[in-house]
Amino acid sequence: MGNEQSSSPQQGSSNTEPNYPLGGRHSDCNHMGIWAVVLNNGPVFVTGGSSYYSYLDSTELYDPSAGLWTMTNIMENPRYAHTASLLTKGKILVTGGWGGTSYLNSAELYDISVGNWATTGNMNIARECHTSSVLPNGNVLVTGGLNFIPLNRSELY
Repeated sequence: MGNEQSSSPQQGSSNTEPNYPLGGRHSDCNHMGIWAVVLNNGPVFVTGGSSYYSYLDSTELYDPSAGLWTMTNIMENPRYAHTASLLTKGKILVTGGWGGTSYLNSAELYDISVGNWATTGNMNIARECHTSSVLPNGNVLVTGGLNFIPLNRSELY
């Protein structure tokens, strides 16, 4: 009993912030349906998600060594339940998801070196809750997911 720790603030304390699992305070701690990618040099790149009933086009960079969040440029589309893949040439591919009113077949590329987003080719099938895997040859395999019903189709980027 004597070594137990409480996550609630102590009485009389002005600190009401909870203990965040990544060690810092996310700019909106109510995000759901986000996708995070650990970059080669250590930071974590977080994309989209939702905050209650609002779907997000925001992207942020978390520096675990400093415990700081930094806003980056926004995506073209808000995305929830999408995927993000770190490509071999310093870019991040974001695919599909839910845009708030429909399933998305769009994809976007984030160039880490300049901090800009660009749209890229659409997938054949709009989907959310899918997986994406970077293959040894650099292609990205997008599989499964949902579009009103479970999908059993795959696509290559």
